[in-house]
This record gives sequence, C-alpha cells and structure tokens, in this order.
Amino acid sequence: MSIGTLLGFLSGIGLFVLSVYLNLGDADWMLFISLSSFLIVFGGTIANAYICYQATYVNQSIIELFRIFGSARTSQKSIINEVNQCLSWADIAFKSGALGLENHLENEEPNEHLLSFGVDLILREYTPEDVRSLMSNTIESEYQRVSVQADILDNMSSNAPAFGMIGTLVGLVIMLTNLNNPEQLGSAMAIALITTLYGVLFSRLLFQPSSKKVLQRASIQRFRNQVIMEIFVMIREERPATFVRNRVRSFLRPSMLVQIENPRKASPKPEDEEGEEQE
Repeated sequence: MSIGTLLGFLSGIGLFVLSVYLNLGDADWMLFISLSSFLIVFGGTIANAYICYQATYVNQSIIELFRIFGSARTSQKSIINEVNQCLSWADIAFKSGALGLENHLENEEPNEHLLSFGVDLILREYTPEDVRSLMSNTIESEYQRVSVQADILDNMSSNAPAFGMIGTLVGLVIMLTNLNNPEQLGSAMAIALITTLYGVLFSRLLFQPSSKKVLQRASIQRFRNQVIMEIFVMIREERPATFVRNRVRSFLRPSMLVQIENPRKASPKPEDEEGEEQE
C-alpha cells in the first residue's frame, strides 16, 4: 500500500470535513450529500471519457484510480536488487560467454518480461545495436500505453468541474421555474452549488492526482527499464563487469551507489580477474 498517497487523500478529505464542521457545527451534514449532484459530475465525466477514448483504455484508467493507493511496481529497493542481479549476469557472461550464462540461468530463469526478453536477445547473440533497438521499442511502447491512461485521467480532471457547472445551471433552471414556490428554491440552490463543489473535489483530489501518480510511476519504470537495457547492451559488447558496474552507477542517485554490489568481490576468481585486467 502507498502510505503517502493514502495519507494525502485522507488529509484532503479530512481538512474539507473539518472546515465544514467549524462553520456548521451541529447542523445537518446531509446538506452536502446529493445523489443527483454525484451522478451529474461523476457520471458525466466517465461518459465523456468513453466518448473521447476507446473503452479498453478507459477501463484501464478507472482501474488505475484504485491502484494508485497500492504499492508501486518499481521501487528503489527493487531497482537495486535487479541491477545487482544483472551485474552478476554480466560477470558470468564476460568470464564464460553466452553459454555460461545460459547454463547459469537454467536454475534462475527471470520471470519479469524485460529481463527475460533481454536474456533471450543475449543468448541468441543479437548485435549490441539490435539489442538496444529492440529493447528501446519495448520500453517506449510500454511507456506510451501507460501515458494514454494518464491522459484519460487528466481529461477527467478537466471535465469534472465543467460537469459541476452543468449541474449548477440545472439547479438554477429549476430554481427560476419555481420562483412562486419558495419550498423548492432551497433544494434547487443546493443542487446548483453542491454540484460545483463535487466537480472541484473530484478534479483536484481524485482525477488530477491519479493522472500525475500514474505518469510518475511510468517514468520511474521507464528509467529502470533503460538502466536494464544498458546493462544488456554492455553484456553483448562483452564489457568487463567492473566497467558495467561503473556505467550503471553513473545513472543512479548517490544514496543508491553504496548498495550496488561489485560482482568481482561477490565471486572472486583470481585467474579470471587477471584475464579481465588484461582486457
């Protein structure tokens, strides 16, 4: 679970409720509950999304509204673990070649798509240029698909206040048609104002944060994928493990550097180290 996301959302709702309480006291809280206002804002926003985009992408975007409260797929810890794993593969490939790496992976087959794809390219002995090209296509295609979901959520963020204004106009029309019936004026004015409030709340506390969160997580995943791609390219270039490690370290923030293992120290082999230094 994403504690920061959950705390941020609950804090926003909590501050809103507190401000209402400080002004209303023990008054009727049902003044702020309106099913018709909810249907106009949320239903209208979702309907607009289905009109603008293919249903498959809208469905995925709605799912992402709930997934943002869960843990991110890629974290600093997971990046470090995967980088260290790939560095150990780089060391094995440099010392024993593709055949040695294949033998090693018989009991350690990667279950993540990009890692499995990169290993397959290495074992099939694609050129470094082809490895970079194929993996870049995979990375950018994945990022583009997620970007569509972020765009849809951003579109919802823009449209929610607009449907709130539509609800306001509906309430004003009802109010004006019942000027000679004072009992109807209050409920009509409530719809007019509450719907605008719902539109702003949905936009700024749900749809816009979800869009930003989805795009940020996609950017982090893209960075992770690019680092992994660079490692596989260097493996195919038959670079020494020390060079691969130093190259990877240039991508990472300083706080992560101490956690990147040195493959040569993890599995020292004097004769292999001498050959590596000569290279």
